[in-house]
Amino acid sequence: MHLTKTGDIKVWLNRPVEGTIKRLTIRRPSTRRWYVSFLVEDAPSKVLPESEKAIGIDVGISNFVVFSNGTFVENLRYLAEREERLAIDQIKKDRPPKGSLQRKKANRKVSHIYERLGKLRDNFVHQLSHEIIDE
Repeated sequence: MHLTKTGDIKVWLNRPVEGTIKRLTIRRPSTRRWYVSFLVEDAPSKVLPESEKAIGIDVGISNFVVFSNGTFVENLRYLAEREERLAIDQIKKDRPPKGSLQRKKANRKVSHIYERLGKLRDNFVHQLSHEIIDE
């Protein structure tokens, strides 16, 4: 993909772009990776069949969600699992002098951990919503 004022960047498409592209969003977070997302206008592909099943969903703190039938989904604590590694990397980040290459590398490492946590949370929510719709 060619971007003005930036040049060529490699793009990995996880699926082909079908329909007319209406908007293109390009972002580059602190991990220095490029992300491109396409907003595409397309005819509705598949409509879910009508169903008589209905369920209430309550979002909580101790449990991620509680359903009206009494079942619940535990709140996965991704940050708690990686807290030790994050603390070590944050200490390493603060040791080198400001503006040095070592400090920039350490900053990138910490940013990568936070980006990974965000992706894990997004994936969990996406899979849960997909599971609820399928049922």
